[in-house]
Amino acid sequence: MRKIKPNIYAEAFGILHRKYEKEDCRKTLESILTKTPPDKKTCVSAIFEPVIEMMDCCRDLTLNQKNPLYTLLHSDGAQLALYSDLFFEYFEPEKDETPLEQIPAAFSQDCGRRFIESVLIPDKEFSEDTLKEEPLPAILHSELSAEDKLILIHILTDGMHWIREYCLLLEEIAKRISPILAHYGHLYSYLDPLFSTLDSREALFQRIRLKPLEHASILPVLSSCNSTFVRGKNKDGQAHFMIFMGLLHCAVDFSVVSELTKEQLCEGLKCLSDPTKLSILTILKEKSTYQTDLARQLGLTTATISHHMNKLLQNNFVKYQFIDKKSYYEYQPEQIEIICEQLKRQLGEQP
Repeated sequence: MRKIKPNIYAEAFGILHRKYEKEDCRKTLESILTKTPPDKKTCVSAIFEPVIEMMDCCRDLTLNQKNPLYTLLHSDGAQLALYSDLFFEYFEPEKDETPLEQIPAAFSQDCGRRFIESVLIPDKEFSEDTLKEEPLPAILHSELSAEDKLILIHILTDGMHWIREYCLLLEEIAKRISPILAHYGHLYSYLDPLFSTLDSREALFQRIRLKPLEHASILPVLSSCNSTFVRGKNKDGQAHFMIFMGLLHCAVDFSVVSELTKEQLCEGLKCLSDPTKLSILTILKEKSTYQTDLARQLGLTTATISHHMNKLLQNNFVKYQFIDKKSYYEYQPEQIEIICEQLKRQLGEQP
């Protein structure tokens, strides 16, 4: 495991992602503070402060809704944001290049193949699955709707100006947030303690609900704050992972929970009330398995399974690890026990 120095364009992506989600960071902070131990509330507020400032300084920047990269594809209930697939597939934060210098050239070089693979095969980094044909026929033969196929074909065949527009927006955001990052640069040091002890590797992965990865690089991202993105690439038969780790996870460990807030309890019960998520947990209770196998057993696409697994991960019902190039999910019964005990305390009969 190695640490990568902060990258301003990864920070810009974090802000763009929050704008895309139309997130109110002040409300997000209020929500997180309700789940934060009293001795960590000041720390959480301090980490969110520059994020709020960055969002404020980019308030007038808008995402062009005509740009197909900001379109949500829908696949059996899953929602796929294309702009993120494009960024994570083609932007390499260790290179001293801007998004405009990297992304269009890399997209042209492989004719959009990695981008289309990431959309059609969400867990491609962790499995042996790859496109069996060229990107265009792969789109046509996919299970996407006709409308979504047209969007992907449009990007593939005539989307370079949209890709350039997207890259220019990232660079404009980077330009605006640069002074703020310079002022709050000391916050990146929250990652250092997680690299200073023998058990730091396990502690770090525990915080993002992952089993330790053998080949992983950690990129601290202040703008992502309470979010973490894990992307993998297959190199020489081995999976190498880049973890864009929100600084809040570096500073505060939210992985150990003994008491749920009302909001967390409702989110957990919402997961358990969903038939597909409940079916997934029932399968995982018997045996850990990977996305493609879950999709096969339930008759769903891997994109749909990916969507449900993200929710289950966020609510601590599962963890995952990588074995033989596949992402294996494991059932975590402790969260069920916490929910049941809390419901019993709140709604059970009085002695």
